Amino acid sequence: MSTGKTSEKQRRELLKPMHEAVACQHARTVDAMVLDFRSMRKGLHDIIGLRYGGDCYDTDSRAQGWLETLIIIQAQLESLTSKETPEKSWWRLSKALPALCRQVGQGTIRERIGEHRAHYDRLASKLHRDGDPELPKLIRSYDIAHAHQITLAELREAGATKRHLTSIDPESRQERNQKDYEKRRAKTGAVPQSERTKTRETDDFALDVGCSGRTVRDKLKSGKLLNWLEKRGWKGDFQKVHHLISLYNDDEDFGENRRAPKVARPPVMEPSPIEVKRTSLDTALKDMVTVGTA
Repeated sequence: MSTGKTSEKQRRELLKPMHEAVACQHARTVDAMVLDFRSMRKGLHDIIGLRYGGDCYDTDSRAQGWLETLIIIQAQLESLTSKETPEKSWWRLSKALPALCRQVGQGTIRERIGEHRAHYDRLASKLHRDGDPELPKLIRSYDIAHAHQITLAELREAGATKRHLTSIDPESRQERNQKDYEKRRAKTGAVPQSERTKTRETDDFALDVGCSGRTVRDKLKSGKLLNWLEKRGWKGDFQKVHHLISLYNDDEDFGENRRAPKVARPPVMEPSPIEVKRTSLDTALKDMVTVGTA
């Protein structure tokens, strides 16, 4: 006769699907993080190649900073997947920084990776005790960007904008959305905002003068707009005329005619220096062990 109580075996059978689902979700999270850090590593290799014109053969403090960053990434990957073996880690590090890796030595690098892996295990144990399913990260793209002063122009030139890296001067969300919006409109054949602004202001000016917008554009193209307005005896605001001419100064169709008066442009202001922020990675760089100095 059934007592209505669930045995331990039955309870395990009931919880088995939930445990399998959690394990599957954890595996997907690990795989996604592995892909992210591998992509980040590839982006850093590209930036190093851009700065040094190929592999870095320097052994100065900057090269040591790059090595420490790549060591942390390799420790993260070795903690996440067994496919990142010590042999592969040494090969990848010595490929990007051959001279410094030979100077430091494989044994010292393995010790540094072991220290970071032990730190990862401590962080993972703490998150597990707190019931947090998130996986720890030994390093973040923000720290890398500020430690190595990576700019947005560098990321674009190295082709690393989609490598899970950031820069010290990232675009705002509004700027990115505006560029994406203009790209989508260009694909559909829509006229860019700058061209629509030219057309609107040209047509508004034509209404003030009392002619068609096409006439104003023809006079702009021939460089005779000012003379034509003087002959018509136009008594309007000539600041509008100069503003309209400045809109077309950069236009390829109008740039060939040198008679079009050029409006003086304001001087270009030098960008203010970017503040260098100290991060946890700067402290880690001080612990870098250099072999061969004795």
